Amino acid sequence: MKKTIMLFLVLTLGAGAAVLYAGSGDLIVDGNTTVTNLGFWGTAPDSRFGLYASSSVSDPSSSYAGVFTRLYPTYTTGATQYTTSGYFLTLATVNPNVTQAGYDRGILAQAFRNCNGASAQDNGTLAMLYGEEIDYGHFNTNGSASPLTTNAYGLSIFPYYMRGTITNMYDIYLASPSSGGTVTNRWGIYQANTANNSFGGNVGIGTANLGTGGSAALVLGNGSKPTSLSNAAGLHAGVVAGTTELFGFDDGGNQTQLTPHAGDAPDWVYDAADGLPLLVREVQYFLGYVRYTNQTRQARLTGMTDAQKSALSAQQTTCVFTESFADHNARLGLTGGAALVKLDWETEQQSIKAIRDAEVLAAKQSLENLQAAIAATQDPDIRAELIQQESTIIVPDQYIIKDPPPRLKAALDSGNW
Repeated sequence: MKKTIMLFLVLTLGAGAAVLYAGSGDLIVDGNTTVTNLGFWGTAPDSRFGLYASSSVSDPSSSYAGVFTRLYPTYTTGATQYTTSGYFLTLATVNPNVTQAGYDRGILAQAFRNCNGASAQDNGTLAMLYGEEIDYGHFNTNGSASPLTTNAYGLSIFPYYMRGTITNMYDIYLASPSSGGTVTNRWGIYQANTANNSFGGNVGIGTANLGTGGSAALVLGNGSKPTSLSNAAGLHAGVVAGTTELFGFDDGGNQTQLTPHAGDAPDWVYDAADGLPLLVREVQYFLGYVRYTNQTRQARLTGMTDAQKSALSAQQTTCVFTESFADHNARLGLTGGAALVKLDWETEQQSIKAIRDAEVLAAKQSLENLQAAIAATQDPDIRAELIQQESTIIVPDQYIIKDPPPRLKAALDSGNW
């Protein structure tokens, strides 16, 4: 039977210093008490920490936490009141002419596996691992109640730079991972719901160089068109003849340069008097060709007389030029990863299906593990948390192999490519 021990042991260590240590049982402090360090769970105090708890447990059957707070505020007046379950303040002062090379931190939350020594046999399967979890909103325990909350914030960050200089300020910073293992799907930010997002400033993808000035701009760093794409289209930036250009692409293997001044076309496609003409570059990955269309030349020829056109060479009146991937790569000397590679529709579809099958299997396994945990636990708090986790798992639909779009299929079936 669990004992409750009212224990208050004060050891004088110096002027005003004291240590309180609970070696076993429960410690109940009623009223105001001032101590230097507290040690719990049979752990002696550590001078680095005000509260120190360190414990090993096998198969915890209920909620297991180093620090647990539960508040039940009830408001009976309209006065402005505040409640906080945990309050953490780090208020640093760095004296003049002092450089502090360490850090000041408000909260450190860590949840690791394979971190308990080389002899720990950590080879099992864990359904969920959270560095930090935030649950908020209306839980709806009372089904007849209809509460009203004006604003609800899952995470609210208030930056301050009222004086002085901060060289780099990151409201949310996701560092480069410590890698070596395998991650099937790596997401920095994954939004499973359909809530809208709003960005007040410029947004960079694949680049931290957003230039100067401008507003509401989307800036893309150099990249390449993804493969194994299904039911999606997108944008990417890539280098063409030394200049970064913007491209649009779809899952039908089409890619079009949206900043249409293609610099890698043959010289004869350009007109010297035009400088940088409106020259569209298109790529069809399943048919394996690159096509250039000089729309500036096209417009100029439309306004010319037959006599004026007859004075031009055949190349000077040609507005569209198409070449195969092989000819394109040879003309520009493209090899290795820089060379264009023709895709096979069936192979791409099988790749998409394999990715989706892995996602379905992982989601089902996570769901089964959670459902088993829900059935096994009797603790209402843990059960509610597990049920909440269960509701966030979405099992994707099985992927069904698709035929190419009709016009692409006709072109593939023609055998001319």
